[in-house]
Amino acid sequence: MMHGSSDLHPPGAALLRVGNASIWLATGLLVLAPSYRAIGEAQLDALGLPHLLMWVTCAGEVVLALVIATRAPGWLFTLLPTTMIAAFTLILALHDPLLLAHPLGVLSKNLPVLALIWVSFEVHRSGWTPRATRWLRVGMAIVWITEGLFPKLLFQQAWEVELVGSYVRPIDPATFLRVVGALQIVSGVLALTLRGNWLRALLAGQFVALLVLPTLVGLREPHWLTHPFGPLTKNLPILAGTALALARVPSSPFFRAEWRRVCMFHFRVPRALAARHLPSGVELDERDGSAWASFVSLEFERTRVLGIAVPWHTRFGDVNLRLYVRRGADRGVVFIREIVPLALAAFVARAIFREPFVAMPMSFTTDTRADGSLHIARSIGRGARAHRLTLETSAAAAVPSDDSEAHFFKERYLAFGASGAHLRIIRVEHPRWAVREVVAATLDVDFRALYGEDWGAALLSGPASRTFVEGSEVELYWPVVVSPAKRHDQP
Repeated sequence: MMHGSSDLHPPGAALLRVGNASIWLATGLLVLAPSYRAIGEAQLDALGLPHLLMWVTCAGEVVLALVIATRAPGWLFTLLPTTMIAAFTLILALHDPLLLAHPLGVLSKNLPVLALIWVSFEVHRSGWTPRATRWLRVGMAIVWITEGLFPKLLFQQAWEVELVGSYVRPIDPATFLRVVGALQIVSGVLALTLRGNWLRALLAGQFVALLVLPTLVGLREPHWLTHPFGPLTKNLPILAGTALALARVPSSPFFRAEWRRVCMFHFRVPRALAARHLPSGVELDERDGSAWASFVSLEFERTRVLGIAVPWHTRFGDVNLRLYVRRGADRGVVFIREIVPLALAAFVARAIFREPFVAMPMSFTTDTRADGSLHIARSIGRGARAHRLTLETSAAAAVPSDDSEAHFFKERYLAFGASGAHLRIIRVEHPRWAVREVVAATLDVDFRALYGEDWGAALLSGPASRTFVEGSEVELYWPVVVSPAKRHDQP
């Protein structure tokens, strides 16, 4: 990382600059609003200052915003806005101490704004140091603690009680404010103490609240949107800071489980058919000059979502049809359809992972023989329309070489899918899997019924090979959506 005022490119640096600039730009331009000028002139009259000062100050704020947005902050353009905010806060607090407990954070929101100024300085000098990340989280947490404690618990103001009462009838608005204040304080404390997915969920909720709450205030009291003290426009840099805090949460698994006794049947498939199912940004990963799909049956065990074991959803089967693809050097799969026996599991997977899950009844049995070999029998569906497979394995298990067929099919750590015009990527982590030799197998599956006419015809000739994988614990991470590279036509 290069140090100095010319480095504009640390991750999140541009968002920090734009967030910090937004408050100055909004405050400077809103002088054009009559309500802004009326309030500003009244404040200047109370302080015995000329009205021209407001116009000069606003012009300077617009210039300052443009400078902050377009260059890395050095000492000058870190100390200058810091001094201006500190002076503004001190003057208004001495003039009207109740502003320190204003329900819209007229002065208390200056604390997170100051934190963002210094976070930007630190990030541009040294990248995302632990200190910069700590300042960011403290700054974003303090707005919730101060706004919960002072205006809602200690110094309730009549106009806010009346405003809230217009939304929460017939609930007592004063009591409602106390409850909300307590929740805001808890939210701020948790923002400093939580980790992983729980912190990510909390910050996402705070981001939404920073959008919704000013909207509700603005609908009832529009003059606050153009107030010269910026009680609502200060939400702009705080939104930027919250988004960055969310992005800085270390990646952690959303989903943990064990995938066991993975039975894989591999089919050569027509390139044209496979290409129709590829999201933009990936291409077919061919082997031996062929495109491949696998029909896979496995068992989930010890399943946890956000670390929580959902009752009756910890052990179940899964059947899927997948294509083998790559994105540059990254190899992965694209799912045509995944089948599980639990409607809730299918719904959650569709909602969060955006994968094509459906629910169907299943039964799974595994017999371990005296010599350690396995006999596996599975069925999907019920009665005469059930689809069945059996598989027998040797006793010995070993991790195959990197150039083996089994390695090509089993070691896939990414799942790709379409998200509108973008590419959705789900990362999977697990140790390299051991395999057993498949001694015998049968596959009695109506692929037309499960996957449609085209796939039924493509898979009619039967599998070219089979793989049995021992399996292990796996971790799935939150989906990431990226802009794909231009898709290449498949041959």
